[in-house]
Amino acid sequence: MHALASQSNAFIQHPEAIPARLCVTSNHDTLGMDLIAHGRGGVCVPSVLRYQPGTPLQVRVFVGGRELRYDGLVLWRRTRREGFELGLGFATDDAAFRARMIEQLCHIEAYRQHAMTAGQPLDFDRAAQQWIARYSDGFPQIGGCCGSMPARHAQPGVAVG
Repeated sequence: MHALASQSNAFIQHPEAIPARLCVTSNHDTLGMDLIAHGRGGVCVPSVLRYQPGTPLQVRVFVGGRELRYDGLVLWRRTRREGFELGLGFATDDAAFRARMIEQLCHIEAYRQHAMTAGQPLDFDRAAQQWIARYSDGFPQIGGCCGSMPARHAQPGVAVG
């Protein structure tokens, strides 16, 4: 439900119920990433545009009335019935952690929306409690291709929320 997995990697599947806006970015943290070495997983996002592997993208989603963003690099692209599916990788463990946390929020919001359509209205906090109890153990751990970002390159104010 949450991941595409193989023996060496796992990709978090972005929920279809939560629109993701993709924007080409000039994030220099993704430069120099090895497009082949994506054994640490990433995130799969749908796209109507045909981004090439190697394209740095910013993913923007709205959850709980707030816009959340994370940066990644297109590692691979697959054709789908309606557009494409992109596999995004991350330059650092910090960037991967940020993406994972935002994707968890997206999955919680999708869970909340599904409960509402099933006649079980939930606020976000209650939906989060239920989702975490049911699904968090199976949610993939992902990492960056280059490990942790050195403190001298850390960007201030890069909190998830």
